[in-house]
Amino acid sequence: MSETAYDHDLLIGACDWRYPRWVGDFYPDDLPEDWRLGYYGNEFPVVLVPADYTLDDDGYAALLEDSGEVLRFVIAIDHAGDAVARLAAARQLGARCVGILLDARHMEAAARDTLLAQCAPLPVSVWGADALPAVGPGAGWCWDGQGEPPPAAALNLARLDVATVSPRRLRAVIEVLLARADESVAVLLLDGDPPSPETLRQAIVIRDLL
Repeated sequence: MSETAYDHDLLIGACDWRYPRWVGDFYPDDLPEDWRLGYYGNEFPVVLVPADYTLDDDGYAALLEDSGEVLRFVIAIDHAGDAVARLAAARQLGARCVGILLDARHMEAAARDTLLAQCAPLPVSVWGADALPAVGPGAGWCWDGQGEPPPAAALNLARLDVATVSPRRLRAVIEVLLARADESVAVLLLDGDPPSPETLRQAIVIRDLL
């Protein structure tokens, strides 16, 4: 982990840490599964806790036990059924939770708006909604790097698929996030099947050079 990985205002990480194809590529073959999050956190400062990672009491305890003391989290929520537990975990994490990624791609508008209200006052980034007339205080849009960036919000979150983003576009997204990082939270999450750890490192180098 570089000295500035955790100190920088723009946090860069991946959309998961459990990718099977990272074993032997990023993770040593003999690294125990429950050590992988800590190993990840030695190099990258933030990670998305995906919606399929159970955040009941056991899941929350494992998250803390496996992650060390400084890794920060974005908590994903994609349906109302487990939102209470996930929001409780997010609040218990305190400053280590930088915000919520609300995946609204398959939500009815009423369910989405109810979840937004439940998230307050945590900063929220909404992913995949066609229309969101009133995101409310602390809420904004998750950006896929295409088109114009969304308005600045309490959580300025970009989620990019590395298979579809060119190095030039990656730099442009990082420039936008850096411009907002002084006044609010800025996070870049790289996704893919899986995202290459080398691409994550390149994104951090670009950030540090700008």
